[in-house]
Amino acid sequence: MTIEIGFTSELTNSQFAPLAALYLHYIHKCTLAPLTAVDIPMRGRDFTSADKLIQILLSILSDCETLSKVNNKLKPEVGLAAVCGWKRFADQSNLSRTLDALTEQNIVQLRQANNQIRQAHSAIGQHDWRSYLWLDYDLSGLPCSPSAQESKPGYFSEQKGITGRQLARVSAIDYRETIWSDVYPGNRLTVQCLEAAVEATESALELSSDQCKRTVWRLDGGSGSDDRLRWLLQRGYHVSAKGISNRRAEALAKQVSRWDPYQDVWLGEVTQPVDFGRPVRFIIKRRLKDGSFVHSYYVSTLSFPSKEAFMVQQDARGAAEVEQFRTDKSGLNLEARRKHSFLGQKGYILLTDLAHNLLSDFYRRALKGTPFDGFGPKRIVHDLLATPGRLIFADGQLVRVELLSLKQFSAELAICLEKYCSGD
Repeated sequence: MTIEIGFTSELTNSQFAPLAALYLHYIHKCTLAPLTAVDIPMRGRDFTSADKLIQILLSILSDCETLSKVNNKLKPEVGLAAVCGWKRFADQSNLSRTLDALTEQNIVQLRQANNQIRQAHSAIGQHDWRSYLWLDYDLSGLPCSPSAQESKPGYFSEQKGITGRQLARVSAIDYRETIWSDVYPGNRLTVQCLEAAVEATESALELSSDQCKRTVWRLDGGSGSDDRLRWLLQRGYHVSAKGISNRRAEALAKQVSRWDPYQDVWLGEVTQPVDFGRPVRFIIKRRLKDGSFVHSYYVSTLSFPSKEAFMVQQDARGAAEVEQFRTDKSGLNLEARRKHSFLGQKGYILLTDLAHNLLSDFYRRALKGTPFDGFGPKRIVHDLLATPGRLIFADGQLVRVELLSLKQFSAELAICLEKYCSGD
């Protein structure tokens, strides 16, 4: 069934008309069906566990900064609720209790459902393994109240006296996909979470041994210990990582015989000083800080035509940081969504991952190559999905979505919605 997309100049009955079209597409494709396997141990009268999880997902896609905004933004959306098969949206307190009721088993179920949905819409499944698959792993702080479960003092972007939790993530930024996320106490270090991240990613992507050999883990300094790098190499992966030891960096800098300029730094190379069981290049970076030279070092199992070419690829970690964390913190309000319950916070993060990957699928199939090519999650949610319009029903079924013609982007967005909703 293909939904009709049109325009209205005056009459509207929804502030999120494009979201209604997307959700109807999800219904036709059974996209969110895996969420029915999450059986939360709480009594449900008007809504099933899956219903409430989907409503939390829709709150993220409709730019509800927190669940407390649901009553103002989503409860008036009678038409959008009808598309989903409900008479209304649940109260925000009901949705909040749903997250609080999550168990360890529910988190496992939700993670499995997330992965099934991602796999069904992932472009990684069509990855050309003649080229490398680049995966980025890192931690990012989620400040929260000291009274929240597992809120601990830790590193939070140089903010002192802050408590919170740590969000660990693995992303494939070339595909704009989040592969895996988990939440840890605030005092957990990046290097301590790496092995769990790698093993979970292997399972999520179902990597064969040959595919592992074509996969590159790009890591920041917090993960680049000798033991962890050696562990990755033993599993057959390639690495491109910043080393963890400042003392070693200063010692290796003394061995550099030639420094080549690169942007505002200098690059050198030394003979591999540590046995990793495989050949590894050591690139040393020198930069000026407060009138003195400071050094860092990088290790890579890949062959590059020059040190500069290696650093260009390593510097792409900046894009990874934006794709992994900043876009979801600003566009999907990830940092603002806090739960006192530790498992509730994990559930919230997993639903944010689901929203991120659904938006990536929408971007790849409908927005890429259009005037919206440069849109990230923030602009998709703010400028596209929050377009007012009219939802037209026949025999209880949504048959036509009309976008408000006076709204910016409505004409181009209609074309994109038709393309997405009519696609396989």
